[in-house]
Amino acid sequence: MTDVNTNNLIKQIESDNKFKKKLYAVNLPKFEKQVSKSYINNRKLQHKVIEKGVVLPLRNTGMPAVSAIYEGGVCDSDFNFVAGYKRIDNGKNNNYEIIRSYIPDEVNFIDEDIVFAGIAFAQFGHFLLESISRLWWIVKNKEFNKKVVFLKNKEFNAPFLELLELIGLTKDNIVFLDKPTKFRNVIVPDQSLCFFNYYHEDFLLPYNEIMNKIVPYQQEKIYLSRTQFSKKDVINEEYFEDFYREMGYKIIYPEKLTIKEQISYISGASEIVSTVGSISHLAIFAKPKAKIVSLFRARNFLSIAQVMINQAKELDYTFVDPTCNFLPSRHSAACSYIGPNATWINFIKEEYGIDSNIDILTYLNSEKSYMGTYFKQWINTFGNTKQIKKIKNDNSLDILGSLEVIFSERTDNFKPITEKLAKKLTTSSKNSSLFVGKTFNFSRYDGTRTRQIHLLEDGKIETVSGKGHKNESFWNIVNDELIFLDILGKVTSRYFCIKEKNNGLFLLGYYEPNKEIIFKLDEVSFSSLRTVKKTKI
Repeated sequence: MTDVNTNNLIKQIESDNKFKKKLYAVNLPKFEKQVSKSYINNRKLQHKVIEKGVVLPLRNTGMPAVSAIYEGGVCDSDFNFVAGYKRIDNGKNNNYEIIRSYIPDEVNFIDEDIVFAGIAFAQFGHFLLESISRLWWIVKNKEFNKKVVFLKNKEFNAPFLELLELIGLTKDNIVFLDKPTKFRNVIVPDQSLCFFNYYHEDFLLPYNEIMNKIVPYQQEKIYLSRTQFSKKDVINEEYFEDFYREMGYKIIYPEKLTIKEQISYISGASEIVSTVGSISHLAIFAKPKAKIVSLFRARNFLSIAQVMINQAKELDYTFVDPTCNFLPSRHSAACSYIGPNATWINFIKEEYGIDSNIDILTYLNSEKSYMGTYFKQWINTFGNTKQIKKIKNDNSLDILGSLEVIFSERTDNFKPITEKLAKKLTTSSKNSSLFVGKTFNFSRYDGTRTRQIHLLEDGKIETVSGKGHKNESFWNIVNDELIFLDILGKVTSRYFCIKEKNNGLFLLGYYEPNKEIIFKLDEVSFSSLRTVKKTKI
């Protein structure tokens, strides 16, 4: 066999072994777009040298933010702002960004050249990715003897600071500045990562430098677990530990290892599984082509940073949604429940060839489900004023949406629990006179595919604005149920929940060919109708 044929065979084998899909989830079209998008920014990174530049410690601007928006960073000798830190490239001021300078009462002077590194974040995942984003310049130019200045957003002294020494910096050259200081020259490399938007080609340089100094462990399959965290935040992860243990994976508890040991495990593994978060960001040390499975903890958040890591490292990856958070939840809150829901059952069948007969309702009612722990954790978490603000606008319809996902694959003799609850919420009679001549904002439950439609008296659906679709050509009332039909008269969606709101009717329905997809109709009052030319489907 020739070298060419051998290479082609290897490529075919690699292709056959790749994950079939990059996302296993129900009714999350926004995530589908995010995981398929390319995040590399091909602009060549540069650096500035500010003669007699001043570095200012962080101060909270007091602007509205989840945590804080800062002033500080690098300015010239006249205190004109030069560089801070940017996390979202959207032209706005965002959480944890440095947006402007200030004039201090006094300034020290040190006759040295330094490199400005930005914010030293106290949280491991953010430090790992964001605090290292300017150090590509150090590695690329081999300037390991330069002093590197960081600005702490809070006081901390964590073991992961050792990462800086593994890159090649000495302890004496790592400075956490706490006073306004002027230097002979301040070198400001561009950020190689914009946390929510893009990464550059040189983004990996510091991590590759670290990997060159670490000997990989010979452990092919590993599962990175959160179950031993001092502050447990994911309930029922033990199920996934047991599943992967039986699959031959070694269960790793990163917080019980040194940072070097963590990197040794990651860099040696060919298959890595974990929940999404700081623990999954360790894949920055994985070898190319490694297979990465990332399990969602909540359906409201996809880590763009994780997608960027996967792409930059050329990993074979997939995201899976095993969430069963039927109580209001957020990724950033310390309470998530994961389990063998319909999406998980589909994933293990598609990717591992495993047929599971687990019934999710039976499982949740079993003693091994940790359901009591979930309730207790939820009460403790959202009893906190700061956390309750995150879910204060959630309502019964949000819970219905979660239940629809969890129980989406129940057999026909079990009507979806969402439908049962929705009927109890119904307060209006479902007859045609209720809908004739009304205009609705029509969309998927997550707000995508939005358009305005008008229900005509003759049973036709007119698209008022947005792009119409043949699936919404006609409407009718059958057995007291609103249905939409396509151009051939086939039922495409049914609406099981109807509520009266201040501005009119609100309905929830499902897509008939795939009941996992939820639609909503929100009546538009006359005063808010869009003044656009009407177009028929």
